[in-house]
Amino acid sequence: MKTLKQIANENGLDKQAVYRFVKKTGIKAEETVDVHHSQKNRPPAYYNDVAESHILEHFKDKATSGDVRQSTSDVHQRCSL
Repeated sequence: MKTLKQIANENGLDKQAVYRFVKKTGIKAEETVDVHHSQKNRPPAYYNDVAESHILEHFKDKATSGDVRQSTSDVHQRCSL
């Protein structure tokens, strides 16, 4: 299990974008019990492998479409030379 920060960092994703996606889609963290954290200072939320796969699938689609746009832009730039 990993935190959203770990998922984002390991995959080169924006942490805020990952957080927003999880919030928007309602992906739930695993229940954690940590006696060392007070109610005010909650422990980090951990997400299981299924949640991580769902997050990465969403951002993979975004990266793929971005790569396509970049490639098209590069082609146009080379053609205009």
